[in-house]
Amino acid sequence: DLIWIHDYQLALVPALVRQRLPHARIGFFLHVPFPSEDVFRILPWREAILRGLLGADVLGFQTAAFAKEFIGAAARVLGIEPGVDAIEFDGREVRVGAFPIGIDAARFAELASERSVLDDAEQMRASAAGQRIVLGVDRLDYTKGIMRRLLAVERFLERTPSAHGKVRFLQLAVPTRSDTDEYRDFQRGVMETAGRVNGRFGTPENVPLHFMHRAMSMDRVAALYSAADVMLVTPLRDGMNLVAKEYVACRTREDGVLVLSEFAGAAAELSQALVINPYDIEQTAAAIDRALRMGPLEQRARMQSLRRQVFDHDVARWARTFVVELEGRGRPVTEPPPSQRAMPSSAPMPALVSGAQERTVALLLDYDGTLVPLASTPELAAPDDEVLSLVRRLAERPATQVHIVSGRQRDTLERWFGELPVGLHAEHGFWSRLGPGEAWLAA
Repeated sequence: DLIWIHDYQLALVPALVRQRLPHARIGFFLHVPFPSEDVFRILPWREAILRGLLGADVLGFQTAAFAKEFIGAAARVLGIEPGVDAIEFDGREVRVGAFPIGIDAARFAELASERSVLDDAEQMRASAAGQRIVLGVDRLDYTKGIMRRLLAVERFLERTPSAHGKVRFLQLAVPTRSDTDEYRDFQRGVMETAGRVNGRFGTPENVPLHFMHRAMSMDRVAALYSAADVMLVTPLRDGMNLVAKEYVACRTREDGVLVLSEFAGAAAELSQALVINPYDIEQTAAAIDRALRMGPLEQRARMQSLRRQVFDHDVARWARTFVVELEGRGRPVTEPPPSQRAMPSSAPMPALVSGAQERTVALLLDYDGTLVPLASTPELAAPDDEVLSLVRRLAERPATQVHIVSGRQRDTLERWFGELPVGLHAEHGFWSRLGPGEAWLAA
């Protein structure tokens, strides 16, 4: 089997798996930026994190710069001789490289072409009453640069009186970590800044900044992408930022302008965006002005180049490239016995079903987004009678074990599924209980 571990929460896991399966092929991909060497060396756990990651055969990062920072940190902290794209550690060669993640570009283009999305986008443009639309879509997180973006919008309106009443700024800020004091304080500051900008430049007939603090369906977001003349993606620090790629994929008419932070991993790929330093408010304001003045020919030339990059380097290519690299590492010394071999994923469904009837089957079912649609609160995601009946029927199937794996708290899973004959695994597997009435055990 190939084992592919994802993101910083599981940084210690590659070495832990390596202890159990010394000859396994293990990959790790970091979705967020790897800190600069000077910052990383501050961490008291720096050596444990590095040794944990170096349990992998292939370490993937969003950009070559992040991979270089990791190699430098390993050399400095562990005294390892650095290579260009590999590290010798514990008698093994660990491949270190950049594998920039993509999106399902074809799906976004298809979504943007659906009649309902086109109608929604047209309605947004009509409600703007001839104003140009400048869009931001982010989680309400301090790393996304929303506060400095609002300051840049304010500066743009200060220096461009001719734009008053002619430009509408839309900011979708998806709630996140609202139970944390620091995030509540940040949210309050953003709201106050948005109110000040509208107070300074708004009129009884028009306000320049429309701030939407809520989650939206993907259809609705695609309509926003399609309606916007300019997209602002200005994080202060980001591993990749897929919003930039989603906007490009949705521009099926090959128009629109992307303004992109140089501190987003996507900037290394999307060179035809207007790349800015989000800490420089004057530069960001000037980029907004330039984007709004850009002619259709330049827009098309830039967007065509951006779309080629996004479609040629989609999420399928990303996954395929990483897996091919991982498969190229050493194979296990011994093959598992036939009873423990997995059915190949390419096998047709009848073969899978037939094979399942010959042995005990363990079904590990994700909850949010699989058994039920994604929801913002536990109350909205509670299983209905149909889901509970389905899980019960599966659990009562001969030679079948059913386990539900979720990031939710154990008391929530116990309340929903506690009476069913299934295993429950809460907080992404940190807590587990294998049957009704059994104790919860930490991993």
